Amino acid sequence: MITLKTILFLNFLVSFVSTDYKVGHPLVLEVIRNETSLILKYSKNNPYVTSVVMYKDKTNPRTDFPNYFNCSLIGEYRYCEFHSELPFSRFWGSYYSRACVTDVSNTIEDCTSYLFSEIAFINEYNVIFSRLPPTSGGDIIINGTFIRLFSNPNLIDFYTYEEHLKLAVKGNFSDPSFNCNSITVTVPPGCGPLAVFFSDLSGGETMISYAHPIISSIVHDSSKQIITINGDNFFTDNGKIKVFFDNVYQNNINITINHTQIQVKDFNRVDPGPMSIAVVVLDVYIEKNYIHCFRAIITSITSVSNEIGGIVTIKECKLDPSESGGKNLSVDVNFNGCNSMSSGSSVVTFTYNIPTLSSTSYSNGIVTLIGKNLGNYDDSFIQLYSNGIYTKVNKFNSSPDEKSLSFILPHLRCKSFNVSFNIDGITSNALSISESILTNVLNKPSVSNGTLYIELYYTDCPISSTSTPTITFGNSLINQCSIPSLQSSISEYYQTTCSIPYGTGTNRQFTFKYNSNTLNDKFSYSPPKVESRSFSNDKTIITINGNNFGDSKSLIQVYFNGNDISSNILSLNNNQFTFKILKSYESGPINISVDGNNMKSSFYLILPPIINDIINKDNKTLSCGSFITVSGNNLLTNEKEFKVKVLANNQDTTIIRQNENVLIVKSYINESPLNVSVFIGNDLLVSNLKLTYLEPIITVVPNIRNNKDGISIIIGGISLSNIINSSLTLSSNDNDNKNIIPLKCNLECSQSPNDTYYNNNTKLSSNEFDITKYTDRLSCHSNTIANETSGVLNLQFTSTSFHYDVKIDEIESSSSSSSSSSSSSSSSSSSSSSSSSSSSSSSSSSSTTSSSPSLSSSSSLSGGKSCKLSSGTVTDITIGCIAALIAIF
Repeated sequence: MITLKTILFLNFLVSFVSTDYKVGHPLVLEVIRNETSLILKYSKNNPYVTSVVMYKDKTNPRTDFPNYFNCSLIGEYRYCEFHSELPFSRFWGSYYSRACVTDVSNTIEDCTSYLFSEIAFINEYNVIFSRLPPTSGGDIIINGTFIRLFSNPNLIDFYTYEEHLKLAVKGNFSDPSFNCNSITVTVPPGCGPLAVFFSDLSGGETMISYAHPIISSIVHDSSKQIITINGDNFFTDNGKIKVFFDNVYQNNINITINHTQIQVKDFNRVDPGPMSIAVVVLDVYIEKNYIHCFRAIITSITSVSNEIGGIVTIKECKLDPSESGGKNLSVDVNFNGCNSMSSGSSVVTFTYNIPTLSSTSYSNGIVTLIGKNLGNYDDSFIQLYSNGIYTKVNKFNSSPDEKSLSFILPHLRCKSFNVSFNIDGITSNALSISESILTNVLNKPSVSNGTLYIELYYTDCPISSTSTPTITFGNSLINQCSIPSLQSSISEYYQTTCSIPYGTGTNRQFTFKYNSNTLNDKFSYSPPKVESRSFSNDKTIITINGNNFGDSKSLIQVYFNGNDISSNILSLNNNQFTFKILKSYESGPINISVDGNNMKSSFYLILPPIINDIINKDNKTLSCGSFITVSGNNLLTNEKEFKVKVLANNQDTTIIRQNENVLIVKSYINESPLNVSVFIGNDLLVSNLKLTYLEPIITVVPNIRNNKDGISIIIGGISLSNIINSSLTLSSNDNDNKNIIPLKCNLECSQSPNDTYYNNNTKLSSNEFDITKYTDRLSCHSNTIANETSGVLNLQFTSTSFHYDVKIDEIESSSSSSSSSSSSSSSSSSSSSSSSSSSSSSSSSSSTTSSSPSLSSSSSLSGGKSCKLSSGTVTDITIGCIAALIAIF
């Protein structure tokens, strides 16, 4: 199989031997490179590279590295990107590697005229050394890209201050698995800076150095005045190394062990403290100076005072000890961070300032200890012990002379206990203290449950099983309490329970007696607490449920929204009370105080809605889209149990508008009357309120549309439900025979009321409905085609009938039917009237295009009211019974 590698190589050989054509020098404007790509940038009209032929040496090209440059024009420049089947880890060659170039004017490749290095100098990229070579020499690994392009691949140049080293690169470059981007070089022993050249071209060196000197330890022999420095990378030549102590150059140095040890002679230092040591090997500095401590040596402590400000004498050096006192204390002398050390194998210690107690006193819960060395330090504390229980006290006040201290006595189980003082692990002698019995009331008993839980402190230990405490209320009521007991084995107090009488209030006095101890104390009953509320079915009475309300109306105060409503309480017992909801009340917090005992937190009371009335004008509603208006308070509540629901003839209605005071709903029932009921949640508040409908009113009668599918008309009006029948009467011009065409009608109700809101319970005035803003529509049609140009439209409702002379449009063709409807949209106003008996009226108007239509009455259908407009030439008819509407409202 012939591979791309073979084809490219044969192509190179042919071009190499078959032509003497020389392409102009391909001037590279920019070399763009990283670990995975190489791009050469040219001017678009200049010659450019097509491939490279990498040479192993001066004369032998590589045959294992097929490649090419993929060039593309971007604006005024040509970008040539290098491609090869092999990775960049195999991109290597000698200085004699050649470039194949071509001209923009022909396709001939010139692979003989230019070295690769002549057309593009590609520096090494991202070079990383595994380590700096130690002064003792050794292998280092060099990683990078393009590090073996323009030189003898097997050699790499290192330069020191004194010599040029050609170092061998380990490995076989001809091995297909060899990675030329990671090479290993053995560096000989040396010191100082190094310059590494990766190509045979001038410039482009990489600067490194031999490894920095390192100090690992210092040995000071003061008797011989010698300091030995142990470490690494010191090299072997005394003339190339410098040693500095605190930035002072040392002249008398000697490398005693090659690379790892130096001795500095004739060095003497008397003062203790830290010393900074630096080593420089032929301009390569230690990275961080080494700090050596010359420590003060403590041989003995000759005297220690037992008083404050005692003096510790250490080899004629007088120091204030850092410790507050104790036994076997260690001593440290620190000079600028250098700690002292003891001579010999034993640590030098001392003992001083042992605390001592001489007496104690107790008053009003405060214990005072008298003695000496009673200082308040971080590690000082007071230890109390009684009946096997230890109690630690860390907070106390000490006098400036440390001869007394005081602390608050904590609650203890037993009346007698021992006290001692501890400082830095040294404990003083112990003294004994006794205290009188103390009680602590644990709970606030409920009004009805008379049990008081009392803690007892400082009692006789252990408790006698035959001794029972008593509790007295007032001057006569005496109750026995339970035998005191421990709540657990580690409990710090005893506890007893006592029965108390039913009551209310706070700070109730009682007298407690146990053995020979008698004391007075106070307790408070539990405060009132509200847990829930409930309402009567008609939502007028509220019941507050909870506890600790007592049973006396004179002792309870109830505040709702900050107002005292105690006088409105209807009934009261310990667990609930009731009061009447007034219309002025609004949702808010309720607070209760019983005999001066206040609730811990208020209870937020949400009131149910209050229904005032159904406020439709004269108990009437529009029959088509019946709107029902409810007035009240709190109508917008989010509580599910308080949702307001309106039923019309036991069917749901749709909410149109709602606020706190008005609810407007819509009913889709076209039957009169409407029986309206209002519920709050599941409770019925208003039952079977009857609303009747307005009489139907016609407001718009357009032309009859006439097309091949039949006739149709859309009639506008108000309260158009309950229509019985409708028809169109046609009269022949030749005789009096009449042709009656039945019409089928569909009712479309308006969707919303006008923008009037009802904010009070008064009857609506006539102008609160602007009826013309939401006209109902009656869409009537028949499949019969009318051949006349006019007729009489007959509309019969439950109790009213209407007759209108109407014009009939000419029969429309299928192509023009869609546009003819627009011609019937204009209307002119006239008045129609209706009455329970026959009546007539007339009106006239003048126009330049039509005769005046006259209005006349016709007989009533089914005894109902009727209106009739006589025939004329009006395009369509708009009937406005405004006067009649005002009269109805």
